[in-house]
Amino acid sequence: MRKLFLVIFLMILVSFLFPFHLDSQTSTNFNTISPLHQEDISTNVSANQWPPESAEWYYETLPMGGLGGCLPCIISFQKLIISGDTLIQSKNCKVLQRLNSLNMCDNMGSTFEFIYESNDTIFWYNKLLGDFTILYNFTADVGDSWEIFVHNCSFIVNVSEKDSVLINDKYYNRLHIYDDNNYFTGSIIENIGHTTSFFPRNIFWECEELGCDSDFIDGLRCYLQNDTLIYKWKTEACDTSYDITGIEKTNTEGFNLHPNPTNNYLNISLPHNSFSNSNNLYYYLYNTKGQLVIKAKLANNTKIYIGNLIPGIYYFQLIDESSTILINNFKIIKL
Repeated sequence: MRKLFLVIFLMILVSFLFPFHLDSQTSTNFNTISPLHQEDISTNVSANQWPPESAEWYYETLPMGGLGGCLPCIISFQKLIISGDTLIQSKNCKVLQRLNSLNMCDNMGSTFEFIYESNDTIFWYNKLLGDFTILYNFTADVGDSWEIFVHNCSFIVNVSEKDSVLINDKYYNRLHIYDDNNYFTGSIIENIGHTTSFFPRNIFWECEELGCDSDFIDGLRCYLQNDTLIYKWKTEACDTSYDITGIEKTNTEGFNLHPNPTNNYLNISLPHNSFSNSNNLYYYLYNTKGQLVIKAKLANNTKIYIGNLIPGIYYFQLIDESSTILINNFKIIKL
């Protein structure tokens, strides 16, 4: 009997010193994560460096086909935020949430995306494959490339130019990239994102062999941290929507893009009228599918670099700060 009491006493002592308990940490219940990989995901992990929890992006949206394919056109926006953090395959990820426009052609059918940063490289979680793919690689140099997997498809991104851009008295590294189908062609600013679309465009629908005639992402309007504006592309408010009802009849005599055809740079000759004196002119380049491939403010040197585009036919638009179309569908040829 004494031995029995001793055993019971030891069991109670061990249970007191080394309590057994179930892990109260629950899995994150995001409806866009494949159930096959739910066990890899948990919440309340430490934050990675970028993007911070206070990050907000506002991307402009346009009707499919661009401004030349409608009239009147409704110009709107899509807001992206960091709605939390989570652990996927031992990686501390930020949960990036789209707050509106689920029917957008560039949304890839989901509300949430998962990204993390490591060694100046941004990784994106492919929910179908259950693995991460490189989204932005800021360690890349001119001539380097990386492969991006979207669902069960992929494409190669190539770096054509690497420079820095001055934003609010601070220099940011910038990559100019291109791919053969213009899924992600454009510029990426380090610690801000892609200036056309945060994620690759159009490849999801082509990969799934689906059609989409809804709105599409058309460029980064604003990027904020801690409610502080870091990047702003146009004069309109970040979260505004507005209509374009027509094209202004402007005297375009004297306007020209040259050399045309070209394989690197286009020089712009502006007519000597009122819009050539504007400080806020913006240009758009669309491919023959109506996809926006370049969008930027027209610099003082009136020179456009298109060396990162694949050879073919493109259409040029020039727009002022009030979104009035001054030059529409000017045909250029990239050699």
